[in-house]
Amino acid sequence: MVHANEPHRADAIYRMGIETLIEQCDAIVVGKVSKYSREIVSKSKGSEEPLKWIVHGVQTDTVVLKGDGLFELATISRAEQSLAAPLDPLTQYWEPDLGYLEQNEKCLFFFDGNKPHKILPIGKAKPDLLALTESILAIQSVGDQSVRATRWLSLISDSKTDEIRKVALRSFIADKGRWELLGPVLGELLSDSTVSIDLRAFCFGLVAHNFTKERWGVFQEAVADFLCRSFATQNEPRLAIQNLYSMGTIFAYCDVEEQKTARQGIRRRFESVLEKRPSISLSGLGAEAYLEKQFLDFRSSYLTK
Repeated sequence: MVHANEPHRADAIYRMGIETLIEQCDAIVVGKVSKYSREIVSKSKGSEEPLKWIVHGVQTDTVVLKGDGLFELATISRAEQSLAAPLDPLTQYWEPDLGYLEQNEKCLFFFDGNKPHKILPIGKAKPDLLALTESILAIQSVGDQSVRATRWLSLISDSKTDEIRKVALRSFIADKGRWELLGPVLGELLSDSTVSIDLRAFCFGLVAHNFTKERWGVFQEAVADFLCRSFATQNEPRLAIQNLYSMGTIFAYCDVEEQKTARQGIRRRFESVLEKRPSISLSGLGAEAYLEKQFLDFRSSYLTK
């Protein structure tokens, strides 16, 4: 059974992605949409620009990637909308980047039972969504958790694509991967200046999010040490402020009323690392000055609780 899984929560990027859909669905088919037509549902006011529409067509050239093949094919329909329209509640945060269905373009068809649940265009997807799906399926289908963990870690270390690494990181954690295996790999990523700021910020935020979920049990102290050390040694100002935003989730976790006393030690540890960093050393004009002020404002709000 495929679930929406709260796709628009702020922490969705740390909890789900294409890998979640792949794991939850009962079957996946790759194919094309022929006999394409588009039914306009609504247009923007004062304009002929479509806001929402439904694509109709016929599923052809199908190849089964997952499942036993006992599901409905043939006619399909897919609701689509302009980026100017509010996002549908059942649309995952990453889906709009894939674009729209087109005549004879390759698509992935995901099934809930024997009924089509979701159709994703893959012709313009970066990275290659079909290759990524096949890679994810190859690991998810392995019965031995330790082997899966090793393969997720290999993807994290060896891939040069941010999105693939994010998939592997989420998957490793969701698959109950051990902190003592993940920590060294993350340490290498966060200390590598050739890795994009976006991925390094994601790694820090992912660890902070899972720290508040107490994902790694007895390794909570080790994870706290990792986060504090990473923040304290971060020399890239824009990355430091993104790390600070992520640390906000930890302060919120510590400030839950009924847990304040029990989590006072954790809060004090993160307060200490902030106290030792009074600035991110941006004193220029415009955007730099704005970032410096944001840092100081957030820092002050966390330290005065």
